[in-house]
Amino acid sequence: MPGQIARRLAAVLRGSGSVLLEAGAWEGAEVRMNVVPAAWEGSREGHGLLRGRRVRVAAVGRGASAVPR
Repeated sequence: MPGQIARRLAAVLRGSGSVLLEAGAWEGAEVRMNVVPAAWEGSREGHGLLRGRRVRVAAVGRGASAVPR
């Protein structure tokens, strides 16, 4: 996405209180989230029903969001 369009989109989103989620890398992102450890729950010894998945998400940003969480 060209820089001018990205800046205009960011301004519209801020004004409306909205959030844009991108599945992939985007240079204009204020916060980047990554799944660090992840584990499936429910299967035993390689078989059975999966009941869920636990993940930990790390968020790193810039500006007001610069503190890693």
